[in-house]
Amino acid sequence: MLRDCQLVSTDFLSRTAARYPLLRPEQEIELGRQIRAWRDHPDGPQAAPKPIRRRGERAQQRFLLCNLRLAHYIARRFNNRGVPMEDLIQSATEGLLQAVQRFDPTAGNRFSSYAVWWAQQACQIAVATQGTGIKLPTTTSEALRRVSRATTRLRGELNREPTAEEIEEGAKLKPGQLLQLRTAARAADTRSLDAPMRGDDGRGDAAWLDLITTEPEPGSQLEAQDLRRSLRRLVETTPTLTPQQREILQCRYLNPQPMSLVQIASRLHLNRESVRRLERSAMAILRSRGLRMRVYL
Repeated sequence: MLRDCQLVSTDFLSRTAARYPLLRPEQEIELGRQIRAWRDHPDGPQAAPKPIRRRGERAQQRFLLCNLRLAHYIARRFNNRGVPMEDLIQSATEGLLQAVQRFDPTAGNRFSSYAVWWAQQACQIAVATQGTGIKLPTTTSEALRRVSRATTRLRGELNREPTAEEIEEGAKLKPGQLLQLRTAARAADTRSLDAPMRGDDGRGDAAWLDLITTEPEPGSQLEAQDLRRSLRRLVETTPTLTPQQREILQCRYLNPQPMSLVQIASRLHLNRESVRRLERSAMAILRSRGLRMRVYL
């Protein structure tokens, strides 16, 4: 069994995914209530009665194991960024554990939607401090590490999420510096919507826009919705797009059922190559308007 966030390998993930399928909504609620009864005990998690503590620990363990594939999915987005895949999976798993410990089953949200942010934030910090993307100054990287250590320590001491002021004091930061550090970490992880992204094997030319039209994986629906909103806003507000270009982008990326180039060509009474050229020119216009996304929700 996994003990909190011990090193998680890809082989372990594949075996775990087979043994521990994704939880159903009612299972998330039941396990979440057991975790909350333990972690929110008036005397603290360690002082909770043994039956409550054991149920909470078992529920937390199962919650984590059943969602490890989500950690792998998030870690894959940051591959080939100068951080070994094993380390990325480990960082995403640590973020996943924080989400498990803080998940509120009464809020009405699926766990995957809630956990995406935590796993991504952990991977962002790993890339910002170890990766080969936009390099952060040494002092900023060290400050981010202090923030991570202080946050973990304060959560254990306070049995709740520490405030920004408490983290700044624990990490020996100046007032307001925590927000600057988090902004710097996100800025170091910015990429174009149509930039190629790589898979685990280092191959593949899929673009970030393809996330909109691919089959949903755990947590991907939330990101797809965010991407659609960003793209829709640009399509609607860019004056240099022609009506044909707007319709092509709408059909390709914004419709609930995306259309192929052949279908769009038939709809607009054009040939396929003409549709392809119009799409490319439309994307060039949007890039000139700053079409970008952050791997951050």
